[in-house]
Amino acid sequence: MSHAIDIDGIQNTLFVLRHLSHGTEKYCIRDEIKDEYDLNLEFFDGYWGRLKVTLSNNLIEVAAKVRMIEEYCRYQGYKDKLKQFEEEATGKRQLGIVKKGRVNLSLREASNKIIHATHAEVNFKSVIYLKNEYLCWDGAYSLFGQHSGKDWEVVLDVESWAKSLSAFLELLEESEIVNSMGHN
Repeated sequence: MSHAIDIDGIQNTLFVLRHLSHGTEKYCIRDEIKDEYDLNLEFFDGYWGRLKVTLSNNLIEVAAKVRMIEEYCRYQGYKDKLKQFEEEATGKRQLGIVKKGRVNLSLREASNKIIHATHAEVNFKSVIYLKNEYLCWDGAYSLFGQHSGKDWEVVLDVESWAKSLSAFLELLEESEIVNSMGHN
């Protein structure tokens, strides 16, 4: 028997990740999050720390569960269906940028990079609002690691990955491939 995995729970987490990526500027402006050299250092550190923990926990949870779902589907003989669903779900959307290494950044490989990263960084950008400068998350999450002794670096576009993954899971559910997952 396979594990029972709550796909609706994964969808909720993907919703939170997408919402977080779209709301970061407004949040940082309202809370006056400036840069780490500003007098508001404690606000930046608190924001950065909560953001990194939230991103890390949610990305790892989703990536691990989705990889388990994929393994179940592959074991059931649906490897070609998975590829078709991924292509349909992702479309022309770019999941991120490969800065170092030989990586084909598919949904599966992005999930692998999240799981196997040995270092991760939250990326920030400056925004100007009413002549004031604020620092907020830019929606990207940099992942670093090694595979077979060779370094790799991927800058994951969290919103794009989450949107594509959500569509992928919807296609899996509609196909009923995962309906018996977790049942005896």
